[in-house]
Amino acid sequence: MGMIINLLQVGAGELDAILKNPGLLELRLSEKEADYNGHVDLDKAWDGLLYLLTGYGIMDIEKAEQQLAQALFSGQIIDEKQDLGLGPAHYLTPTQVRDVYSRLERITADELRKRFDPGQMSTLKIYPRMWEDGEEAFDYLSNNFEVMKAFYKSAAEKRNGMITYLN
Repeated sequence: MGMIINLLQVGAGELDAILKNPGLLELRLSEKEADYNGHVDLDKAWDGLLYLLTGYGIMDIEKAEQQLAQALFSGQIIDEKQDLGLGPAHYLTPTQVRDVYSRLERITADELRKRFDPGQMSTLKIYPRMWEDGEEAFDYLSNNFEVMKAFYKSAAEKRNGMITYLN
């Protein structure tokens, strides 16, 4: 196993309801198999993606450029007491989703490649610590970035909010 990040699109009304009653999120997640269009997991790529986007991993997220870090960890917690596997869920409003997507859409694979530094990523202990695999590791991150970017595009077009969580 390992630590996997999940992204879940939610409409504005559903997000408001979840913020008022966090138990609704657990109910929604138990039903997610029936709604794969609104859910994606980026496997174990989350810390590597965070590094490529900001130059920092989860251990130094407070130093990261916040708008890009928000794509994975907004810092807006639904319920501090709710543990969805590896802690509570984060959320973005539909407006924030559009703002994050406007930044993500400008990032190219070439830019990601320039930011990919296996030695530095290993030194910083960026999860899942596979960076010595070089090109294969970069392809893993790049492919997951494209999935994330397409998912944010879909959410922005639908005016959906986003919930992210590790499990």
